Amino acid sequence: MALRWIEGFELFGDVIGNNNTSKSNLHFGLATKYVTAGTSTSGSDKPFIVAGRRGGFAMQFSTDNNTRFERDFGSTFNDDTIITGLAVKFADIGSSAFDFLTFHDANGQVNGLGIALNGKIKFNDTEATAAEGMLVAGAWYYIELRCRFSQTVGEYELRVNGVTVLSATGVDTLLGLPGSSPTIIRWQNKQGFTGLGAIDDIYVLDNTGASNNDFLGLDTVVEGIFPSADGDLTDWTPSSGSDHYALVDEPAFSSSDYVESDAANEKDLYQYEDLVLINGSIFGVQVNTISRVQEPNVVIDTKNLVKSGTTEEESTFLEADSESSTTYPSVHEQDPDTATPWTIASVNSAQFGVKNEN
Repeated sequence: MALRWIEGFELFGDVIGNNNTSKSNLHFGLATKYVTAGTSTSGSDKPFIVAGRRGGFAMQFSTDNNTRFERDFGSTFNDDTIITGLAVKFADIGSSAFDFLTFHDANGQVNGLGIALNGKIKFNDTEATAAEGMLVAGAWYYIELRCRFSQTVGEYELRVNGVTVLSATGVDTLLGLPGSSPTIIRWQNKQGFTGLGAIDDIYVLDNTGASNNDFLGLDTVVEGIFPSADGDLTDWTPSSGSDHYALVDEPAFSSSDYVESDAANEKDLYQYEDLVLINGSIFGVQVNTISRVQEPNVVIDTKNLVKSGTTEEESTFLEADSESSTTYPSVHEQDPDTATPWTIASVNSAQFGVKNEN
């Protein structure tokens, strides 16, 4: 599998703007998916949801020290290579230099992608010289980086809006540190500074597989869709009523209604809304299931479930072991019914859900 992660801030509520509802929804959503997601839900210096780069939603950074979120992928990337893209819009350039995308191993940061005081994008302690690498405030940019992390055979290529602005081979991309290939990626702003305004449409790849092992391109869009009807299987028990999908379809997560299971092999499937923003190739689908256990010291093995046509596909085991709500994602690069890349039609007709393995 080459596609490791996507994030479009589509599943953190539909309230936008600098208000406590938007901030609270975002804080809770980030806290279920990421290792570090801030410490409070409201206040003038907290991040919030704004309109997205090409529709949908995006995240607006703030000056708070905890305006950052990170994902620990748990293992090194194939060949120590990471390919990632993200849309950014800077609120201020020239007041401070900072890294907005950083890579970490167990000992700390090993490299970072940032912006210099002069507005030039930089990586590996090197500023871009191409005109496309000079960024200005208030404009969306789609930034993509491919990097092999090594002290001796490192290499990287950095693109802005599809144009290469920095590249090198046979260099030290661990910046002289005795660390290893990073497993943690962090997206962040600088404390006390509003330089990084908004962020959207994130993807993370490694270089395995025959597809999705290189830049996806500046037209990459992450779209979120929600359950719209019950699917073919309704084994789980609804907390109220009889419509299962209506208990798991909130744009912002709510624990007031849910479906639950206490028996092995029970499955719940849901039909989903049609895609409306994406109009081209689909690189993959990420299923995000929020779940928790209801008793301490209990581990429940679940799997995310995809049904396309007559074919069901299960994710790897997702161990739910916390009484706190946690997002358990799985990436599915191909339509399981055809073993080919997803199309808009196949996503629209597919069903997604969850299986209890215990």
